[in-house]
Amino acid sequence: MTPRVLLLLTQPGQRALLRDALEYAGFTAICAEDTLECLLKVSFERPDLVIAEDDLPVLGAPDLAAAIRQRRGGAEVPIILLSRRPQAAGALVEPTGPAMRLSPPLRIGRVVQAARSLLAPVEGPAAPEPRRERVGAAAP
Repeated sequence: MTPRVLLLLTQPGQRALLRDALEYAGFTAICAEDTLECLLKVSFERPDLVIAEDDLPVLGAPDLAAAIRQRRGGAEVPIILLSRRPQAAGALVEPTGPAMRLSPPLRIGRVVQAARSLLAPVEGPAAPEPRRERVGAAAP
């Protein structure tokens, strides 16, 4: 099953560009034009990841993350916030659950790689190699 990524970007051109890059990378991209549509899609379309702008007109980043976490199905959805400020990179402290903030330069490949890293399955310890017995070998 392909991971579903919900995009909340206010610029249609940027939204289309990132949507196409994510779909090329093997994700299913769902787009939202505003915070209300984003929150509705979190509840009803159950994305595996949300990518949103850091400075949205209605809700700021901490409020948006908290609202996503309160939605049905949104408690553990990873969030990537795209910042226009260079100093804002790194893991987020405000919201609970997995979240990350990316700062300029915001390159498409970097955003796709961040999405992959947040959606990568957690690897446990390696399983032991199965014992291989010789078939047809003479017994000593």
